[in-house]
Amino acid sequence: MSRSAIVIGGGLAGMLAAAALAPHVDTVTIVERDGLPDGPDPRKGLPQSRHAHILLPSGRDAIEALVPGANIRKRLLAAGAREASLTSLLTFGGEGWF
Repeated sequence: MSRSAIVIGGGLAGMLAAAALAPHVDTVTIVERDGLPDGPDPRKGLPQSRHAHILLPSGRDAIEALVPGANIRKRLLAAGAREASLTSLLTFGGEGWF
């Protein structure tokens, strides 16, 4: 009997969920409401897509473990991502500046 999985959402979390499911089922179907842009453009229906994003080293390592050989760091840098130390990061939250 064939086993299948459905993932709702084609963003980063959905794609990683599909990668996690793939070894355990015969087919993974990803359902995404909105069309995906051709390039690194803001996505419709995702208001935070215009915000700055940070991928911590532990997140990068988790992606590498889930998708071996993906070489996430190299691919992100090639696509224009920049590395920064968290000691140089300035944020503002409910408690003030950090």
